Amino acid sequence: MDLRRKIYDQMLQWKQKKERKALVIEGLRQIGKSYIVNKFASENYDVIYSFDFRQYETHRQAFRNNFSLDDFKESLFLLFKREFNDANAVLVFDEIGDCPDARAAIKYILSETRFDIIATGSLLGVKGFVSRESRSPSVGSNHYITMHPMDFEEFLWANNVSEAAIEKIKDAVKTYEPLDEMYHERFTTLFTHYILSGGMPEAVLTYLETHDFSKVIETNANKLKDLQGDFGRVVDSEGRVRVNEILLTRTNEVFSSIISQLAKNNAKFQYSYIKKGGRAKEYEEAIVWLENAGIVTKCVNLNDLALPLSGYAEDSTFKLYFSDIGLYVAKMGVEAASLILNGSLDSYGGYVYEGVAADVLNKAGLKLYYSDNGKSEIDFVIQDDNKVSILEVKMVKGNSKSAKAVIEGTANRHAAKCYKITAKNFSTGSYYFGLPHYALPFLIEGIVKQTSDSLTVSPGSFNL
Repeated sequence: MDLRRKIYDQMLQWKQKKERKALVIEGLRQIGKSYIVNKFASENYDVIYSFDFRQYETHRQAFRNNFSLDDFKESLFLLFKREFNDANAVLVFDEIGDCPDARAAIKYILSETRFDIIATGSLLGVKGFVSRESRSPSVGSNHYITMHPMDFEEFLWANNVSEAAIEKIKDAVKTYEPLDEMYHERFTTLFTHYILSGGMPEAVLTYLETHDFSKVIETNANKLKDLQGDFGRVVDSEGRVRVNEILLTRTNEVFSSIISQLAKNNAKFQYSYIKKGGRAKEYEEAIVWLENAGIVTKCVNLNDLALPLSGYAEDSTFKLYFSDIGLYVAKMGVEAASLILNGSLDSYGGYVYEGVAADVLNKAGLKLYYSDNGKSEIDFVIQDDNKVSILEVKMVKGNSKSAKAVIEGTANRHAAKCYKITAKNFSTGSYYFGLPHYALPFLIEGIVKQTSDSLTVSPGSFNL
């Protein structure tokens, strides 16, 4: 089954610009990067040369030993049994982080041939995969796109939900008029199913084929094991991929603590919670590794509700969430999945739905922030129409004294809007705009688009 992905349109935009830059798609392993690149290549090019640098040593060897164009042409013939042809042709570099020499050759290939280059990488942000001492990457020759697991709208597409039905959510986000109960119940059910499956394509396909969440959870649990198989992987100064055993151990320790860390009364990440006497200097590198690999996303505390948010971030105080809600659920296990599906979660449900909000914000490309001043805590803080807005996330419903005080000005900090995300239909209250969980992705999509649009100015504004 062909899963429709939003990144395809971004790839088309890159190709239509006709810039002499390689397209580099980075993101978590097994989220469909190779699939979408191969689909795009087959639909837009006459000639395709595909390299898999993780699997084939011969593919890596094509870029070693003082890389030259003549040698490269010979390598293409030996590897693909095809005469050199760079007319409407593309070089596909899968897992380019495993071959720093290929990454260093990009600028030269682009300048000396007509090839387009599309590369993928799952560890490109990880230390060592960024560059190597002996040869640096082709600086200025790459156009980067971060790919995420499927978001909720892509999940709706996979379920053949019509654009007209999706537009009903988008319209309600603008008006806060309640949806017809039939639509509300249907979208609520689909969003619950999205929470359980998440956005890993294989898990979504398992859901579509079986509608058996035990199999979906098993699929995602296997994905977690595959991801853990990468833990501790680094590239040394000679370009060799190896496992740092200390980093491997510490990364596993951090990863194993995330579920229980989120359930503490104070959900901020604590090193001493990993093990007695644990310190930042032991585990910071492991957290950075997990974050750069796309497995977790960091939500940083703000010391004030003011813009720009990054200027008020306390980087040492943070929470860690899974980058995909389906992986979060799989880590908790089938018992927790059963509670979610049947609406039987108790107070831990609030942490799950915070994890859902983190999933939504992360997949929209936003940095995550919360605010805890010791007296009250705000779940998430965003920039909205160049003002500070807050998100309060509830499993079913509930009041939020902290949010109310912030909006009404009775606290020592202030925000322009409060969006309360619950299981209830659209509504407005005395201090908040109420949205159902399934509408949050479309709210954030609109806010992101508005910010992007505000950066485009009319050329006429420069006339004097």
